[in-house]
Amino acid sequence: MPPFQQGRGRHEASLANDIESRIPRGSDMCLAVPMQILEIKGDGMARVTAMGAEREAALDLTPQAAVGDYVLVHAGFAIEVVDEQYARETLDLIQTMADMVDDPLFNEAGEGVPA
Repeated sequence: MPPFQQGRGRHEASLANDIESRIPRGSDMCLAVPMQILEIKGDGMARVTAMGAEREAALDLTPQAAVGDYVLVHAGFAIEVVDEQYARETLDLIQTMADMVDDPLFNEAGEGVPA
């Protein structure tokens, strides 16, 4: 079981898998995702969470970050501390984009697109 699923219920693990499966592999674009810090470890790493997934992120670029803060995580690094409202709005937008994958109007097959 992947580390982000350990200690989670079946529903939470399934949701995290679903979200991860929607991330295109080999894409040319990267996003920084707002994640909340759950724990700061002694090695400059933090355990962070968003949308049911947990990861580790390096705090080298955000040494001022504290437990409970939201940070933008990109390529394994917390690159900026952001406020909670911004984090929640951004996560809502990411969820909306993920939901569009299931919408026939936006999927690659074009199934369900009006004539």
